[in-house]
Amino acid sequence: MTTADHRGFGPRRAGRRRFAAALVAALAVLGLSLGIATAATYVSSWGSNGSGHGQFSQPQGVAVDAHGQVYVADTYNSRIEKFTSDGGFLGAWGSRGSGHGQFSQPQGVVVDAHGHVYVADTKNNRIEKFSQP
Repeated sequence: MTTADHRGFGPRRAGRRRFAAALVAALAVLGLSLGIATAATYVSSWGSNGSGHGQFSQPQGVAVDAHGQVYVADTYNSRIEKFTSDGGFLGAWGSRGSGHGQFSQPQGVVVDAHGHVYVADTKNNRIEKFSQP
């Protein structure tokens, strides 16, 4: 083996790299022809700018519970809004402040297996935990 072969620059290594590149390209084409790597299809959207029910001011976090209900961290309205999977408004909680159940720019929301809702209350530097409202 020459020094070039040892460092990966020789003809054997170049041939392996070309083969690997061709294999990756073939698998990509095969994946596309089988429908494996298709683009997502738009389904729906909801909401508009504002502070009313179903309106948002810079929503930044979304979570879905085991029942398909959607929770949105409505950051500049300092609240969490809850919707059906179709976007039907179910309720909201929270207000601007630093007390229990109040938020200052919530940005993240998750729901655990027991239905507890956790909110990243960004400007208050805390995580708040809620039972399902």
